[in-house]
Amino acid sequence: MFRSIFKVLIPALVLAATPWIVKAQDYPLKQAVSIIVPFPAGSGTDTIVRIMAGELQKSMGGTFVVENRPGYVGIIGTEQAAKAPPDGYTLVVSSGAQHTLARWLFKNVPYDAVNDFAHIGKWVDVGFMLVVNPALPVKSLQEFIAYAKANPGKLAYGYGTSSAQLGATLLNSMAKIDTLGVPYKGQPPALTDLIGGSLQFMIVDLVVGTPLVTSGQLRALAVTPASRSAYAPTLPTIAESGFPDYDFSTWVGLAAPRATPRPIVERLNAEIRKILAKPEVRTKLEAMGMDLRPNSVAEQEAFVQATLVKFGRIVKDAGILPQ
Repeated sequence: MFRSIFKVLIPALVLAATPWIVKAQDYPLKQAVSIIVPFPAGSGTDTIVRIMAGELQKSMGGTFVVENRPGYVGIIGTEQAAKAPPDGYTLVVSSGAQHTLARWLFKNVPYDAVNDFAHIGKWVDVGFMLVVNPALPVKSLQEFIAYAKANPGKLAYGYGTSSAQLGATLLNSMAKIDTLGVPYKGQPPALTDLIGGSLQFMIVDLVVGTPLVTSGQLRALAVTPASRSAYAPTLPTIAESGFPDYDFSTWVGLAAPRATPRPIVERLNAEIRKILAKPEVRTKLEAMGMDLRPNSVAEQEAFVQATLVKFGRIVKDAGILPQ
């Protein structure tokens, strides 16, 4: 009798314990995978995602669809992803903006950057550059600071991410200048106003800003990381231009709703690491000024937590109050 019961129960228990393994093996063939980009099309993050989505589709099969859901400097789309079904078919671009800065810059962030997400892995580190409208009579960071001090409250900058906001706010704090920050849904509309003259300067992704500088629509004064960028080697860093403690960059990766099955998360991480090891992908991303930084799931989880604490300290030390 007991042997008969075991014959029935054991297969049932095995099946009950392994539904996600079965789903992970079939993934992502059931339906299209949506990758939410909480920023507008045309942003630096959007460019990276479209490259990675195409590569994931080639390596894993199925369909990967990029969905731009901008708003509130990336918070709206990120919240939508946090509340999506945790089945692997809704992913979200993770970044310093939404996952390590928003908590410190805004009073009401409707998600927990650590506990509401399964952090799949990091893709790249991203540097920024300080750009100005060419009509502004400055050609170096030192001239910019002197002009801002001579015209307190008269220079305005736009930001479409909390990363760009913090980059500008840190410069304001360290240089002791008074400028006005204007929020946008993303970088592209802010850049349109900068080119048009409604704004005077911005902290912008290297990949987005460089073509506009090359075309003469903007003027670049410096880059934000502590070391010069191979993408713009002639530009000095803000650190070497008089502010040695200034060192600022961000990161981009991939996440999913917290309860997404671990086998799916691990499989996505493994595929991402394979993709970032491909010479043609490395060349393409590095040519855009990206620093490739693939890691494991465990490493990314630890990185997000550590970076969240780090930026909390930076924001506090800079005297920045949440809006």
